[in-house]
Amino acid sequence: MNKVVLVTGCDSGIGYATAERFARAGWTVYATGLDEDALAPLTDLGCKTRELDVRWPGQAERVVAEILTEAGHIDVLVNNAGIGVTGALEDVPPSSVGAGFAVNATGVHRVTRAVLPAMRERGRGRIVTVSSVTARWPLPGMGGYTASKHAVDGLMDVLRVETRPHDVDVVLVEPGVTRTGFMETAMTTVAGRRETTQGYDDLYRMLAFWLPLLARTGSGPDDVADAVLTAATAENPKRRYPVGWQGRVFSAASHLPASVRDRLWSVAGFVARLADR
Repeated sequence: MNKVVLVTGCDSGIGYATAERFARAGWTVYATGLDEDALAPLTDLGCKTRELDVRWPGQAERVVAEILTEAGHIDVLVNNAGIGVTGALEDVPPSSVGAGFAVNATGVHRVTRAVLPAMRERGRGRIVTVSSVTARWPLPGMGGYTASKHAVDGLMDVLRVETRPHDVDVVLVEPGVTRTGFMETAMTTVAGRRETTQGYDDLYRMLAFWLPLLARTGSGPDDVADAVLTAATAENPKRRYPVGWQGRVFSAASHLPASVRDRLWSVAGFVARLADR
């Protein structure tokens, strides 16, 4: 029987690479996103595309119902759609934090909830969610984003236990700083915040120094897509798949005492100040 996967957030970056990877592996791929034009090139690989904004009630249910009518089942859901929230928490308005949660946490819950009944009734399925190592090692200056990823990790950790009796696996994929348009947007925001902040010059200096360096030395969308495909196809999947050296190092370092991690951020800020002289 042909394997069917639904992937969210395929307009660009990780989602696009993930849809491409599954298609090349012979899956029936339903690639969803906000922009049909951005999704169009995926049709050349055989992907089926759908417009899906995970923020809107009813849209996920409609798209899932269409897929089930057409394909008969969904083997794997890949929750990838996400947005960034950058800035010191004092500088970031509640509306921006709320927007991050609406996509990164509530949106994940919405699409997952739409897919689960068919998986549960069928007695098998897999939910793979792209989270972030910042959920385990919070990144100063991206508190709103970190909080939303903490939330989605909590959702998936609970869901894994709830769906085990129904043979539905729940897996998290944890990239670090990845070379995507997401990072370009973050750096534009950092530049703007540096001009308007009232007291967080050192924080934005640190972000302006470290984020580009981590992006250059970190994973690309294809690396994350490979991890997602592994998470989706492993016979006995792990609970979490850190991606690249950042995923492995930051996941391991998250077990350090909070006081040590706080001091490490102070060191990172000191290095950024030296580099900025």
